[in-house]
Amino acid sequence: MYESELVRAAVNAIAAHISKLHVETKGAARPSLQAKLKKGPNEFQTWSQFLYRTSTILDVNNTAFIVPVMDKALRTTGYYPILPQRATVVEYRGEPWLQYEFTNGQRAAVEMKRCSVLTRFQYRNDFFGSSNKALDETMDLITVQNQGIEEGVKNSASFRFMATVNNFAKAEDLRKERAKFVAENLGPDSGGLALFPNTYTNVQQIQSTAKIVDPDQLKLIQDRVYTYFGSNEKILHNEAAGDAWAAYYEGKIEPFALQLS
Repeated sequence: MYESELVRAAVNAIAAHISKLHVETKGAARPSLQAKLKKGPNEFQTWSQFLYRTSTILDVNNTAFIVPVMDKALRTTGYYPILPQRATVVEYRGEPWLQYEFTNGQRAAVEMKRCSVLTRFQYRNDFFGSSNKALDETMDLITVQNQGIEEGVKNSASFRFMATVNNFAKAEDLRKERAKFVAENLGPDSGGLALFPNTYTNVQQIQSTAKIVDPDQLKLIQDRVYTYFGSNEKILHNEAAGDAWAAYYEGKIEPFALQLS
């Protein structure tokens, strides 16, 4: 799904706005941890990068795990977002644990009570959000749409002229004659004047136009993607302002901030 240009643009627009949120820690406990979190969530990311990545994982997978980064004494020194494909929930001594794997192949496990779980469309599973299967039909339409545009452009660019050629029976002779006609009349040395013997008849230029998807169909498909991600065209083009921006903030940005809190 993330390989779709439209989906990626929608996910990126949401994550870009979320990355501008300001993260604060409150309370008097764990002053050393608070000092580290003021600099960033971990040694690899800034808060902006952390928020962008977490938002992207959440929108693409409908689940995002945030696990504590610990030192050798098992003290929390930061936090890191985990892809749900690399995580499983298991029971150990009557308590749920999260087993996960980093991109470098290292594995770890931690009690679920020490993790954060952000979800969208959570229904059947106690920890994971539902899949994006509901968007499959729309993704299929996007694929068909793109294929139609590609084929239309190819076909419209394939042929420029047509003619009837007399006294040619072999296919090889026709190919040679076509190459000759193109070289003499359509090449850079033609001077803009086409000259050909009377063996050619009905020579005419083909007026071709690219066949593209109906604009109304295109907008319908785009709106279905925007609706699924709680976004719209103005957000993607950075044109939302006033009430439109306030509604988007309350409907998309603020719920994420509350979950992350």
